[in-house]
Amino acid sequence: MDSIEKSILKVIAYFDVFSYPVTFKEIIFYLDQPIQNPQLLQDSVKALCSQGLVFSSGEFYMIRNEEALINRRTKGNKEAQPQIEKAIKIARFLSKFPFINGIAISGSLSKHFSYEGSDLDFFIITKANRLWLAKTIFTVFLKMAKLVNKGHLYCLNYFIDEMALEIEEKNIFTATEIITLMPCEGNALFEKFFAANGWVYDYLPNGKTNNVYSKKMPQWMFKKTIEYVLDNRFGNAIDAAILQYYHRKWEQLRKKNIFTPIGFLLGGLIAGKHCCKPFPQHIQKNIIDKFEVKLQQIIASEV
Repeated sequence: MDSIEKSILKVIAYFDVFSYPVTFKEIIFYLDQPIQNPQLLQDSVKALCSQGLVFSSGEFYMIRNEEALINRRTKGNKEAQPQIEKAIKIARFLSKFPFINGIAISGSLSKHFSYEGSDLDFFIITKANRLWLAKTIFTVFLKMAKLVNKGHLYCLNYFIDEMALEIEEKNIFTATEIITLMPCEGNALFEKFFAANGWVYDYLPNGKTNNVYSKKMPQWMFKKTIEYVLDNRFGNAIDAAILQYYHRKWEQLRKKNIFTPIGFLLGGLIAGKHCCKPFPQHIQKNIIDKFEVKLQQIIASEV
């Protein structure tokens, strides 16, 4: 097996972790080496199909010859578009909250896929040293949203502030998540974010980040007032106190070793000065481990 065939298998195996067949364009986009000759790549894909390592159906390629996977994908792609439109509106609403300066759609929806019961996931960039104030204000709103069964519309699963634009964990999972983000607010800020994470092209040299789905929005007086009142040492002290509260709270939860149905450890979040994010050794590591096992199984089957 040559290097290009192995790279193709990496793409298909990675997305098989999510039961997601890929198109030829997506193989190019997510390939880990630059492609100058798409026809050569197409020939390699056909070779893998002839060897029985990859299966094709219509425009899709997969390592499991299951038509149900294609049906699932096409249905999810169709359902994604109205969800994306909804998420953009919600993102613009969330951008009116104090200290939230940039917001992007993330998760499965940023790959144009949605399914019944799926959350709307968002990636947030806050004002420097105001991450925990921003999170607390949002948490109060989220509790009210849950009372009317709307909590799933506001899943802010990853916070960073302007002081920590570069993502520390550098791997295929984080590279894929970054390059598929769909920024909705914060044009200049996301340009800085993508520049700070240029390392993603070491993993995805043919990839391209999304444009910002942004338009100038009027700011709420509430946002302006809160930011003005807390733009001082008092605001610094409150933000630091909230950080310590969450740090203690999540540490106590982790000691209970309770997992959610999707495998997320309660309290399994990093409470840092400039970030609030899941521990990489949980879901992120689980996905990468599954991907590597699948890849090795495919390669071994060739021998």
